[in-house]
Amino acid sequence: MSSSSAGGTDLTITNLSLSDPRCNSVVCLAFKAAEDASQGEIPFASQFVYGHFTVYYYFSCIALFSILHLHRRLSAGYMEYQEPKTTVFQKIKALWRCVMYRKLGIGMSLGHTIMVGFAVLFTTILAFVQKPYFRPRLAYGSPPLGVRTGVIALALTPVIVALSGKSNLITLVTGISHERLNILHRYLGYICLGLGIVHTVAFLYAMYGDSNYWPLLEMIGSTEYTGVVVMFLLLFLTIFSIPWFRQRFYEIFASSHIAVYLLYLGFMFWHTANRIDTWVYLYATVAISLLSNLSRLLKFKTPRWGGSTATIQDIDGEMLRITIPAFNGMTWKPGQHVYLRFPSLSTLENHPFTIASLCEETYVTDKNGTSTRTPLLFLIKTRTGLTKRLMKFTQQRATLRVFIDGPYGDNHLNLSSGYEQVILVAGGSGISAVLPLFSMLCKKVSRKDSILRSVKLIWVIKNRLAQAWVQEEIKTALAMTRPGTVEIHLFITGEKDRAGQIAFSFEAGDIELEDDIGKGRKISEEVDLEEQRLIPEPTGFFDGQEDDSDGFLSLHDLEMEMGTGRGDETSRQEVDGAGNEDEKLVASHQMDRHHPNQYLDCDYGIEACISHGRPCFQDVLPRFLLEGGRVCIVGCGPQEMDIDLSNAVAACQTRVLRGRPPNMYSSTFTVVSTALLAAGALSHSPNTYHFNPLEHLAGVTPPFNPLDPPLDPSPPQGCNVTRAAYLVRHSSIYSNDFDYESYIEPFVQKLSNTTVDWSKVPILSFLATWRVPFTDSEQEMLTRSGKLEATRLGVDIAQRYQGLRTPRRIWTSTAERTVKSAKALAGGLADDKEVEVVEIYEGEEDGANSLTPYESCPGYSSSTGGDQSSEFLKVYTAPPAARFNSAAPAFNFTAEDIYAMSLLCGYETVIRGSSPFCDLKVLSPNEWLGFEYTNDIMYHYNTGYGSPVSGAIGFPWANATFHTLMSAHNNISNATTDQDLYISFTHRELPPTVLVALGLFNNSAFSNTNNVNSTMPSDRINHRRAWKSSHIVPFLTNVAVEKMECESFAFEKGTFYRVLVNGSPQSLDGCSDGPGESCEESELVGWLEGRGEVVGGFGSVCGVEYGNGTDVLGIYDM
Repeated sequence: MSSSSAGGTDLTITNLSLSDPRCNSVVCLAFKAAEDASQGEIPFASQFVYGHFTVYYYFSCIALFSILHLHRRLSAGYMEYQEPKTTVFQKIKALWRCVMYRKLGIGMSLGHTIMVGFAVLFTTILAFVQKPYFRPRLAYGSPPLGVRTGVIALALTPVIVALSGKSNLITLVTGISHERLNILHRYLGYICLGLGIVHTVAFLYAMYGDSNYWPLLEMIGSTEYTGVVVMFLLLFLTIFSIPWFRQRFYEIFASSHIAVYLLYLGFMFWHTANRIDTWVYLYATVAISLLSNLSRLLKFKTPRWGGSTATIQDIDGEMLRITIPAFNGMTWKPGQHVYLRFPSLSTLENHPFTIASLCEETYVTDKNGTSTRTPLLFLIKTRTGLTKRLMKFTQQRATLRVFIDGPYGDNHLNLSSGYEQVILVAGGSGISAVLPLFSMLCKKVSRKDSILRSVKLIWVIKNRLAQAWVQEEIKTALAMTRPGTVEIHLFITGEKDRAGQIAFSFEAGDIELEDDIGKGRKISEEVDLEEQRLIPEPTGFFDGQEDDSDGFLSLHDLEMEMGTGRGDETSRQEVDGAGNEDEKLVASHQMDRHHPNQYLDCDYGIEACISHGRPCFQDVLPRFLLEGGRVCIVGCGPQEMDIDLSNAVAACQTRVLRGRPPNMYSSTFTVVSTALLAAGALSHSPNTYHFNPLEHLAGVTPPFNPLDPPLDPSPPQGCNVTRAAYLVRHSSIYSNDFDYESYIEPFVQKLSNTTVDWSKVPILSFLATWRVPFTDSEQEMLTRSGKLEATRLGVDIAQRYQGLRTPRRIWTSTAERTVKSAKALAGGLADDKEVEVVEIYEGEEDGANSLTPYESCPGYSSSTGGDQSSEFLKVYTAPPAARFNSAAPAFNFTAEDIYAMSLLCGYETVIRGSSPFCDLKVLSPNEWLGFEYTNDIMYHYNTGYGSPVSGAIGFPWANATFHTLMSAHNNISNATTDQDLYISFTHRELPPTVLVALGLFNNSAFSNTNNVNSTMPSDRINHRRAWKSSHIVPFLTNVAVEKMECESFAFEKGTFYRVLVNGSPQSLDGCSDGPGESCEESELVGWLEGRGEVVGGFGSVCGVEYGNGTDVLGIYDM
């Protein structure tokens, strides 16, 4: 029986010692005394002061940057007076920038890193400065460490939310754009997670210390249990904010981030239970969220409640061009972005895209000449998620309803009035963000009242064709400039000075394309190359997945001052927040810092210079700076370029510290005319040996125009082309199935099974990290560059025959690679799918009436030539195999391995833009010539003069085409034959047979032998042969027939015909007496009959036994 006091107190518990387990409440005097002592040492309420310290710290940071922003705005005007030397103040600012601009390769500048580091240090000190961290018993009160870290995390919440807002007060008072604040938002979130983990562990440890187990299941509905939910929600928010996760699961991130945040906020109200001032932070968070969203609502731009109409165009299968009318009230500044929502594709998702057009411009749109504002233009790279859905949508229709939120982002203050020189740097599709700045500056550089003297655009691209992406915008901008005020410098990373490429020269008026031999061909202003799908892969614009601020190209400022004798010199560098969006611009995984003066050509008209290799900005940047004056540098590109450019700007600051001017280094650029470099490998001094493996890869040769023979491709003087026909091989593919299965796959499997440490084999060290550039499923498929090349050919044809009508139809065999090539070429010929692509069935019993007649020829075998070529294969591969086996004996290189490596040079180049297998240190020029000759032998016996059926297979196309061109226009609108252009797509087998039928590239024509096979020996190379497969069957090889009406000197007026192979006119043996060695029409009829008798009829030569065969090609009548 227990004893109690008069008041009902159990005296047996009241007077227990603290060590007694029953002494566990304030009834026990010892417990009460211990609790009072613990609370007296560290009162529970005192821990909430640390939340106040947190708020004070971040308010102080905001105040500091607000003062700096105010100072910058007040001193933004240009200082007209001269200073005799670099001032101390300038040196202090230069030192500050030298430190803050450094990039560490972790996606942040050193300045951001220092700010985050201070935040971590401050938070760590605040959390762990006071001891003890735990109370002797949990019953005495919550552990101080747990309460303190929880309160600090709670105080961080409104700061984190304020930093996340697209439209927020911090941006207003500090001038720091939200995309840069978003970096701090993310890292403060990590700090908050760290605090949450310490908070949770502290309470769990305290619970475990009292009971030796964690009684979580007993706490459902309790404060502790709600804390577990809060912790999981915070963990979800933070993990999916990590760039690696956000890049791969952006759709999950975008759709769930706000919803999970609201849940987190609700559970935080429940968890904190309004203890002391906890809800003050939460009320502040709610207020900031509401204010931010209200501000965004005011920025919500639509001409009406129904939204705007977006016109979406598929540029090249990877890039989208979106235009939205710029309605009244919609204004933006260069470098800003908006959030687009397409309700029919996703009701709630908003995605950020940078605006690529300039505001406040006009252009004529309708027939009445009404002037309307330039629309919002977006250039978007498609990947997954929304952008992938947009790409699929373009296949159905071209317009879509859209809602616009914005604009947001940097306001580039006084670029034209505060600086004498502006340097714009773009990497790949980063040109989209730089382009409106370029247009604005081109307008103002010519103004008499502007102090801006020079604008330079540095654009790092993978190939020359990327220039066509924005050529109309650049041409328009340049039309407003004075000579000598604007320069364009192009650094091409994916072409190693390869011949056969088009060099675009941006000039006022028409834009010239420089072809291989420097012959200029005009592109008229009416041609919209963007509509014609000339955008290269590339590269990396916003793909809706990842960047430092939700995935658009961010532009932010860096400042640099140099003592130049003209006040302060400022350099502002814009950085791509997308980080890795243009990573494909870098062919290797590291920056290849080629010096830009290796290869350089310059169009003297506006100094549009082209150099091959990636620029090392620490070397390049000082050479572009003017003598004296203030300089602004704006950049946007992939992370590698961002780091290189930032560090280059930081390095320039050290020169200010030494009081040296920005022009301390003399230029080392060697200026060469555009016409010379346009010829690529052909432009070299007579005593210099230049060899390009890409021109000797036979059937896997990338498209190029070999000059053999060197006749003028332009129509002869006094002649006009009135009709033309083309037979075209499909464009570049990932791999031929035979090449893959016979050579590449065994070689790749052998690589995967070897124990050789390739990193220690000097010549072949690249094999340590090399990976096959395609998958099994991609065999026989058209590459992305292949689609681009076919489109370019369509543009070339359209420009060559501007006076001819656009064809209503083009024909193709039914294979997917030929169909896609035909469609891509059609996109280059005309807009809006004006050209119908007709598929011709590939049957085995159609006789000559198809674009694959060899399949219907029993006398033809695809394996013919294999035995003969294999003999020389052993000859040419013996030296490299011995050389490689000496370096890596464990691998045991065979002839087939060497052949596979040669094939990979071609296939990888058309996929990735370059290949380490093409390096002349791997295979020598003689060995590449051996690879070419091996294929020459194979094609000679397979589809060339060594095959008895080749001429009969190719003659039906030649005969039908010539007679179709000879026929008069019948002027019947629905007649297929009433076309000016006839274009057909086929495989590599047909063009060589057509050349045989026409008697072209015949080795024995200029030799003393009638045995053509003797001209292709299998033990040595015949260097004087005419039959070169690299010239005859490269990807996109084409045989053209032109009908010309001529009235030329020394020739009678009449109709003439000529044949061109890959752009080079060929002289027909026995029919070449016309202008430019063309053939007169009346002579051509007899000549064709004679060639038909020489090669024989299709059915008889092929040994056709099926009943429905025909010797005539009739596709033009289909």
